[in-house]
Amino acid sequence: MILADGKPKKIGTGVSTWKGIFDQVATFPSRVNKVTFTTNVVTSEMQSVKLSGMLVWSIFRKDQGPFQAYKSFGEDLKKAVPNETNENLISQVSAIVRTVIASTSIS
Repeated sequence: MILADGKPKKIGTGVSTWKGIFDQVATFPSRVNKVTFTTNVVTSEMQSVKLSGMLVWSIFRKDQGPFQAYKSFGEDLKKAVPNETNENLISQVSAIVRTVIASTSIS
C-alpha cells in the first residue's frame, strides 16, 4: 500500500509504483493469525460461565481493508507475532461474547 498525504494512493497485492519523496510504503503480512482466549461471563440467571475460544484473523485485502488495518493497528502488524493487535482483538471478541451470553439464559 502506498500512502500519500496520509491517504491510500495505491492498494493491492504485489503492487508496484513510483514512490514520491513524501509518500510512505506500508507492507502487510499475508499470514493467518490464530489466538486463543478465555473469558468469564454471568448469564441472566446469575450463573457463572467460563468460555474458551479461538479467534482466527487476517487482513481483508480488498478495497480499504489494508488501510483500515494500518490505521487501527499500525506498525504492530509487521511483527512475527502482533501481540498488541491480538490483545486488542481478544478484548473486542470477549466483550461481544459477554454481551451475547449475558442476555441469554442457560436453557
